Amino acid sequence: EHPQREQFTVRLGLSQYLQKAYDKTVATLTPQLAKLTTPDQVAEAQFLIGASQFYLDKPVEAVAALNASLSANAKWRQADETLLLLSRSLRKQNKLDEAVATVKKLIAEFPESGTLDQAHFRYGEYAYAADDFATAAAEYEKVAANWPESLFTPYAVYGKGWSQLKQADYAAAAESLTKVITGSPQHPLVPEARFARSMCLRQTGKFDEAIADADAYLATKPDVQQQSHALYERGMAYVGLKNYTEAVKTFESLLAANPDYAGGDKVLYELGWAHKELEQAEPAVANFTKLAEKYPQSPLAAEAHFHIGEDLYGKMQYVAAGKEYEIARQQATLGELNEKATYKLGWAQFQAEEFAESLKSFTDQVAKHPEGPLAKDGLFMKAESLFKLNQYADALAAFTAAQKLIAGDETTQPEIRQLLALHAGQSASQTKQYDQALKFLTPFPQQFPQSNYLAEAHYEIGWAQQNLNQTEPAFASYELAATKSRGEVGARARFMMGELKFAQKAYQEAVAEFQRCMFGYGAEQA
Repeated sequence: EHPQREQFTVRLGLSQYLQKAYDKTVATLTPQLAKLTTPDQVAEAQFLIGASQFYLDKPVEAVAALNASLSANAKWRQADETLLLLSRSLRKQNKLDEAVATVKKLIAEFPESGTLDQAHFRYGEYAYAADDFATAAAEYEKVAANWPESLFTPYAVYGKGWSQLKQADYAAAAESLTKVITGSPQHPLVPEARFARSMCLRQTGKFDEAIADADAYLATKPDVQQQSHALYERGMAYVGLKNYTEAVKTFESLLAANPDYAGGDKVLYELGWAHKELEQAEPAVANFTKLAEKYPQSPLAAEAHFHIGEDLYGKMQYVAAGKEYEIARQQATLGELNEKATYKLGWAQFQAEEFAESLKSFTDQVAKHPEGPLAKDGLFMKAESLFKLNQYADALAAFTAAQKLIAGDETTQPEIRQLLALHAGQSASQTKQYDQALKFLTPFPQQFPQSNYLAEAHYEIGWAQQNLNQTEPAFASYELAATKSRGEVGARARFMMGELKFAQKAYQEAVAEFQRCMFGYGAEQA
């Protein structure tokens, strides 16, 4: 019945709390709460219970007790500390908005509090966790500027660096992290700061310095996960230096030490590209294959399949290549990779003489990517597929559309422009549109005087002229074709010259042309 019994009980709880006997603190004070007679006693007891629950990692119970403390007396002598711990308990429950509101209340209502350095630091932490990196950087800066000697200052400067890094302000981030490294050289954060700075230096193109920081961090022998992150950064810095041999060594050492690294897909991707840069096709494909098989859901898997397809295509394994391109096309549903994969799928099918399938692929490509960099080529190949399927009317329409895009475009491969004119003219002739055929074919000899298709173009011009009853020009065109070709085109041209002479009843001249066709196969040797 001692008049100060309640006070002694609270003091006992405080003593236990200061000894970090948190379970005992809760056990001592909880049964006595109803017996406490003053608001300050209740506030302190609830604070000690709440703080103990916080350190026992029981944030729900901590929030209840700390709120009860403030309800008992919102201005008691440790109300600022109560608000601080309350905000941290809310943060543990991932209630970031409430945590921010609570710490802001502390800052506003207790401007002289001795906890303000930590309050601003925690505010920075909560903002960072909420991806509000600008606010986080500002709060961390307040700590560094106003409390340079605070225990929280190195952590705040480090946090500011990370906040700037997250905003892609890499130069400023590197500057902040350098302050940690040089300002507190013995601080336990220094290795982590060097790792973070290596990321910033790489992003600003300072690859050698980035490697030096990564190596310094690795020398501290961090755990395997952090080691893996640092090795990845070092490998990427070597990629930036175009030192692909060292990049390969670094990435391979990462996977050897940590085969199930969370970013394994990225490592395999970089390995594949590094080998490609070194013109080492086999290991490049092996890494892309491993990526595709081990990480089928990776956003990089589609490109991996594309590279596998490219290798198979280069080996003329068109059916197998098509399967890889199809997977890449399906996984990369939009964007440049979808266009490239669909385009190459069409080419693989075309080379495999699956013209109906190539028509579908090229049609899909130009429909989905009408403004894409491969749109002109895709439209041309759509027309080529129709041409191969003997669908000449549709082919002519497609060639005409392609010519509107390609005409005058010197960036288009000369062979494409030559085949477009030739096959468009042939398609027009097949549909008996001989005037249209001549529009495509007549400019050919002047535009492409060295073309391998020149003889065939002359022949097709002659055929269109013949069908328009332009006999003399047709004969001249056939003669040009026969002169330019020692092969089948020349033979056909000689034969048609004989046919024209025969139709004119110039039989002796006709026989001479037929003989030249039979014995000389048509060229200058005839």
